[in-house]
Amino acid sequence: MLSLCLLLIPSLSSLAAVSEAGIGALLVLLTGLGLLTDVPVGAAVDKYGPKRVILLGALLFLLGSLCLKLDATVWILTVSAACLGVATSLVINPVLGVLSATAESSQGRTQFFNVVLQRGGALMAVLMLLGQSDTAVFSQGVTGAVVISCVMLICALMLPNGSPSATVILDDLKPIRSWRETSRVQAFVKAYELARNSPDVAMGSLGNAMVPALLIFGGSFFPLKLWLDGSMDALVPALALREIVAVASALLAVAFHKRIGLRLLMNGSMLVSAASIAGLVFITNTTLLIVAFAMHGVGIGVGVWVGNMHMYKGTSIIDRVRGYTVSSIANRIAGILLPVGFAWAWGFSHSTLLLAVSATLCVLLLFYNFSGRRLKTARVGYE
Repeated sequence: MLSLCLLLIPSLSSLAAVSEAGIGALLVLLTGLGLLTDVPVGAAVDKYGPKRVILLGALLFLLGSLCLKLDATVWILTVSAACLGVATSLVINPVLGVLSATAESSQGRTQFFNVVLQRGGALMAVLMLLGQSDTAVFSQGVTGAVVISCVMLICALMLPNGSPSATVILDDLKPIRSWRETSRVQAFVKAYELARNSPDVAMGSLGNAMVPALLIFGGSFFPLKLWLDGSMDALVPALALREIVAVASALLAVAFHKRIGLRLLMNGSMLVSAASIAGLVFITNTTLLIVAFAMHGVGIGVGVWVGNMHMYKGTSIIDRVRGYTVSSIANRIAGILLPVGFAWAWGFSHSTLLLAVSATLCVLLLFYNFSGRRLKTARVGYE
């Protein structure tokens, strides 16, 4: 669902003659609004149960998707992006809570299943666009978003209650019973303390900041470029191949992580992604363009899997839920900063954007490796 939203919001914004800065701001609402909503959503999960929260998220996804069926104006797109951003928070928070409660012995398989669910869902959404061209892709995409929202609504009705939220901020990890007990400041402070004390959590957080860079570029700016160039025929093959590469890469990570190590897997996958994105500057052949673009799926699949494995291994059963809070916060901060920066680079040229995405990945990778230097002296570590 998020993949379709990342595609539709900037593309429809361009149709409505929204500026590069405006597109960046709309993407911030879509990907970064959770920084404000995650803590209250966590309180709602603990008080009312994940089923009701996910149900509300599915309803907001439906509302946001239906808004896109209307004539694209700045106000309609703003309301839609805000609804979809809050809906993402309402759905993801309970899911992260479920991941935090998974048994350690099956964690690798669980995280792989998480990747398959994410990227498999994105693949299905992309395949809905088959046979469409130019602006018909956007119309079909909106219809697909409405259909997926309805499916989410039905699935939410069948979910059991019981899992904790991924935003627990009390010292004894008791469920939050009152809205007065929620505090974004407390949540951020505890997240920072956990990342400072556990290098794996810091590395997992940086991994979760790199993945949005790939998703925002590949899901928003690249399709927009294809549309402006009149090359929409390459969109579905490129996105579909990316998702297949992501799942295959995560499977290889599961198979070889004990032999290679998490750090080498992350470094290799992100360097491949950065190189493939930078290489798009020089590629004009459509087939090569599709293949080169799809290669950043390596960073998506491995990045999600390795990032969550770091988060799991860097926490104990006592503070594991907070580890996923750190993951969520890192993802949201990236969702605020990256769209603005990428939109600014896009304002110069498409080549500048490609180089900016690659440079962002390399800088975050440096911080990732710097955090990993503390593994030998950390209280918990995994390599």
